Amino acid sequence: PLRGRGDSNPWSVLTDPSIEMHFQRANTFLDRAELTETNNTFDAVIESFERVPAVVLDRSGTILAANAATRNLHGFMPGNKVSDLPVHQEDREEVARQLRQLFSRDGPQTAVVQVRGRIPGKTTLIRFQRAKGSSDQPIAIAVSNEITWPETLGPLLRQSFDLTSAEAEVVRGLVECSSAAEIAAARGRSVDTIRTLIK
Repeated sequence: PLRGRGDSNPWSVLTDPSIEMHFQRANTFLDRAELTETNNTFDAVIESFERVPAVVLDRSGTILAANAATRNLHGFMPGNKVSDLPVHQEDREEVARQLRQLFSRDGPQTAVVQVRGRIPGKTTLIRFQRAKGSSDQPIAIAVSNEITWPETLGPLLRQSFDLTSAEAEVVRGLVECSSAAEIAAARGRSVDTIRTLIK
């Protein structure tokens, strides 16, 4: 799974042209705006992300602004910390690591992280993009999207790739960001059996 690598390759779900357009507009808006801590510039930037949860973060991982989707779906408000994310502890640490890299002087401009929710089977992709805030201090715009596994996908994978039901379920576990050990435990099989199915 990608959770240990913090892969920054684009994911189609978060690099859709309309999402890219929002990021470009947000960056242009931030470049032109005179940012202060007392205005609503950050809110205006992320409200353009209408269909997906979006937040603006500072270097410490504090949420400076949260759009309606974030507030309604996750209950996050300005002042909350990334460390409060309702995700697996390991993944919270990976998100913090990716943010540190993003905010480093020579760090990447974007990062995509796949995280597991506290509830098994809930997986979310988070895309971070660095931008300039007030006094040229860096901020990050974070946009997330939950990955769901449609019930019709298993049969489609089995048919398209000639997979067994067990192999398709292992693929589902990997997409849901489960380790081989977690998939083995859930299926009542050994880790070696799962590794064989992965090959």
